[in-house]
Amino acid sequence: MSEKDRATTPPSPEIAACRRILSNSGRRRNVLRSGLLFCFVSWACLCLAQNASEETSKLETISGTVVNKLTREPISRALVFSSDNRLATFTGDDGRFQFEVPKRQTADEVFQFAREMAASTLAARKPGFLEDPDGPQDPAAADLIIRLIPESAIHGRVLTNSAELAIGMNVQLFKREVHDGILRWAPSQMRRTNSNGEYRFAELAPGEYKIMTQELMDTDPETLAPGSQLYGFPPACFPGVPDFASGTTITLTAGQKLQTDIPLSRQPYYRVSLPVLNAESLPALNVSVLAQAHPGPGYSLGYNPGSHKVEGLLPNGTFSIQVQSWTPAPASGNATFTISSHEVSSPTVVLTAGGMVRGPIASDYAP
Repeated sequence: MSEKDRATTPPSPEIAACRRILSNSGRRRNVLRSGLLFCFVSWACLCLAQNASEETSKLETISGTVVNKLTREPISRALVFSSDNRLATFTGDDGRFQFEVPKRQTADEVFQFAREMAASTLAARKPGFLEDPDGPQDPAAADLIIRLIPESAIHGRVLTNSAELAIGMNVQLFKREVHDGILRWAPSQMRRTNSNGEYRFAELAPGEYKIMTQELMDTDPETLAPGSQLYGFPPACFPGVPDFASGTTITLTAGQKLQTDIPLSRQPYYRVSLPVLNAESLPALNVSVLAQAHPGPGYSLGYNPGSHKVEGLLPNGTFSIQVQSWTPAPASGNATFTISSHEVSSPTVVLTAGGMVRGPIASDYAP
């Protein structure tokens, strides 16, 4: 029988029966495999669900809201973090945040203790806001509230008496603080005026402040000829007074933005060269300057160990200097002199071993 005849000839009943048996066996194997696979997947999902449930039961949720203390409005995109930096997240548009942390124990009192501990170590920050100076809320609250206050800022310009801008001048901010139970004016931030004569102090907390410029010599090469009169801008305290004590105390509230322009007066400066006795073996001396008529920080002179003189430049006025040394043994001296449109080369400062003369500090200038 040819190949063509075999292809067209129907199979015998025995062969057809064998084929049916083999076909049914293959389907049964497929069904069995599918059933086993379904059982395995179901078992795996059950195990994962049980593990997830067990893990969830070991966690507790700490949640809360970051708000503006003044307006009570929620603050979005604020960074909430723990003091040990193990927890950190951003608040949502509604100011809400949430952490899941392991439970320490199951006892109610210990659970509450864990919540209090977590609450006391959480803080928040966002540009334009500061931490609440009154401290955090009661950590036992069910829903934590972290309060931030909007920052305060002081900005302004420094102008000369010729209406020119004072560029590159240092402006010092002082803040009234309590140290050892005594109110003192402590130096805070320092800024340098930009090309527009502007300065800005940001991220300020509510409190009392003063602002004072530092000396700036006028060294414009177009107007400064060799041997000519020297000019400069003496220090000035806002709103333009020459002494720190008369300067206006700026009281800032939370979120307040205040402009404080400071006018300056260009004045002639004269050389100061005061001899110092008993300083031959001393490598360096600290020199403090006080204007007697207008007490305040800002003026400066230096010690030249080569000539053993206190040297520098000062405007007209009466000044006192205090000279101190700590090595090899404490020594100090002081002198008072007046500049009246000419250079000063006296009196002589005599250093005396023993008791130290305390140098001026900001707290000396105002209560």
